[in-house]
Amino acid sequence: MIRKVTLVSYINTFPYLEVLKNEGKFNLDLRIPSRCSDAFEDYSSDIALVPVGSLLHIKRPYRRIDQYGIGGDSEVRTVKLLSNMRKEEIQKVSLDLQSSTSVQLIRILAKNFWKLNWKFDAYDHGDVLPEAVLAIGDKVFEMETNYRYSYDLSAEWKQFTGLPFAFAVWIVSSELSKDEEDDFVDVLSQTPDVLNTVINKYQSKYPDYDLDEYLKKNIQYVLHPQYKEAIELFTKYQKELVLNV
Repeated sequence: MIRKVTLVSYINTFPYLEVLKNEGKFNLDLRIPSRCSDAFEDYSSDIALVPVGSLLHIKRPYRRIDQYGIGGDSEVRTVKLLSNMRKEEIQKVSLDLQSSTSVQLIRILAKNFWKLNWKFDAYDHGDVLPEAVLAIGDKVFEMETNYRYSYDLSAEWKQFTGLPFAFAVWIVSSELSKDEEDDFVDVLSQTPDVLNTVINKYQSKYPDYDLDEYLKKNIQYVLHPQYKEAIELFTKYQKELVLNV
């Protein structure tokens, strides 16, 4: 059976796209991060790469694949607070709502690590750049050149907790058999082996990005056990955010 797989449409998922396309037995559905869990929830897909911030809210029964996802152990490069002033001087941060996880992460860091009481609003990606903005995804590479200060949220989380950060993890419907899940995990296990292929294929399309450093150093695809610990800690802070709203 051909299974529909939903994942993020960013450069950091290109290695996953490569192995899934090579397999030839998946129907791929690309979305922004905040919409990946929606596809899983409404049964549009049976397998999805979902933001960790959405795990609390998914009602459809699922099993989590803890050993693969999108992680960062220190700088991740494409989840940043960009500002024209030091973070201590910021009054308001505009949020890129394409990633609920990153929105929650910056709120957690502001409250628990930086001890800063900011106001927040939504960034609509207009021509006028905010004085301070949470920027995520590929557009960070261009946006950061317009700002004096840059704070990598993955690196800040590592400094705060001593742990890496998992931005997204793979989940499969509980309706899938264990054999189907194991077959899918086998496909994911090939991801580190295609990094050079992906870099060679796409570097000319993104000449201003160092894809070798980004995909091999900044982005982590194999999530060791500390990432599970990090997810549990993030979820604890996430629940506290909800209680304090």
